[in-house]
Amino acid sequence: MYRNLVSFFVILFMSGCGNLQKDFEQLFAERSDLKKVDLAPSIPVRTLSADTRTWNDVVTNSADILAAEIAVIDAEQEIEIIQSTKGLQLNSNLQAGSMSILDSKNGLLGTLNADQLLSDFGQTNARLLQAEANVELAKLNYLNVVENQLLTAALAFSAWEAGLELMDLTYSKQVLAEPIIENLRKLSFAGQIDSIQLATAEQSFAQLEITKLRAMEAVKKGEITLAKFFKVSPAELNVEFPDFGEFTNGLGQFKLKKTSQYRIAQQRKYLADINLLAHKVSDRGSVVARSKLDVPVADNMAADASFGILYSKTLRDGGRHDKINNQLEAKIRLAEAEILNVTVETKSRNGDLKTMKAIAKSSSELRLDLIANVENQISQLENQLAIGSTSFNELLSSHMELYQLQREEIETASELRRINLEIASLNGELLNLLKVDLPMGNLE
Repeated sequence: MYRNLVSFFVILFMSGCGNLQKDFEQLFAERSDLKKVDLAPSIPVRTLSADTRTWNDVVTNSADILAAEIAVIDAEQEIEIIQSTKGLQLNSNLQAGSMSILDSKNGLLGTLNADQLLSDFGQTNARLLQAEANVELAKLNYLNVVENQLLTAALAFSAWEAGLELMDLTYSKQVLAEPIIENLRKLSFAGQIDSIQLATAEQSFAQLEITKLRAMEAVKKGEITLAKFFKVSPAELNVEFPDFGEFTNGLGQFKLKKTSQYRIAQQRKYLADINLLAHKVSDRGSVVARSKLDVPVADNMAADASFGILYSKTLRDGGRHDKINNQLEAKIRLAEAEILNVTVETKSRNGDLKTMKAIAKSSSELRLDLIANVENQISQLENQLAIGSTSFNELLSSHMELYQLQREEIETASELRRINLEIASLNGELLNLLKVDLPMGNLE
């Protein structure tokens, strides 16, 4: 009881020392002030930029791609964190007060501990394998994000171009049809044609305006999407589409292992295997070389040091280790199922795209022949109209037929661009097609 009281009064005396108390209070206050914590990032990260007016602006000005880059950096930091556990670990503490109540040992005690991992029987190496697998997965996700963003931008630009082309075509037909409609109105007023013929012609003319408005809507949507990647209007961009047909035909036979989705699925399966491996060796224990140095500031205590080898291992955990093992095995089966699903879906998508491409090419070839025939027919009708052997209504009808064919051809050409872009993306060749350089360099 007496020793307890002595210890209490020693501590009370120390806390009662005004200067010492103020110093401690100031130290605690400064260390507790979260506003003084420096949160400025020390890892350099690039900023968004769009100054080339080329497809490269997509990868340098996309927030999604930048986030994927940072995810790779984050995954790489985990490797360094794990590697640091192999180095010498030092920690210290300072104790003030009664260090031994029974022996009345009061004062200050400074302790320095040093630990060096000698062996954990493969546990750290397994964690490194996990971290490295996560880095590879982050890189694959990054490439997948880049491809998706490029595909989005390329499809938007294709739709914008097709919309402009359709607007120009529609406007030219409006200019061409307007005098024909005016002549039909004159003939209707003169009673030479019935009102039904005039109404039909005017309805066709009105349909041109509706089509032009829809094309304007497509152009606007394309501009809105492209504004996410470029700082200038689409008309100011220095981008163009190469010969898609030649490029995609040159890809040869479809290679499943080059697709982003399949590579990601494979890496997830590998990571699931590594996670199981790391868990299986996680209960092997560890051997640590430990030294301890005590430096007391007390009359009746002397400095002391100790050194030894420490082996630690969990002996019983209530079956938790086995349950986690079963869970990780289930995740491996899930990863295998994902690979199978991606394989089926990707092959099916490739087959669909090839079929759609063949149909679009065939329909385009047939339509071009029809366009040539109708253009020849219009030329003949114009000659006949000059000698009065045909009607304005018949000529207008032929012009509308030609317009419909030309509009379909523009839409088919746009559809072919979309198909070829998706084929290139599916084959992991979109970056090569658009000649894009990655900010992070070659990640292969």
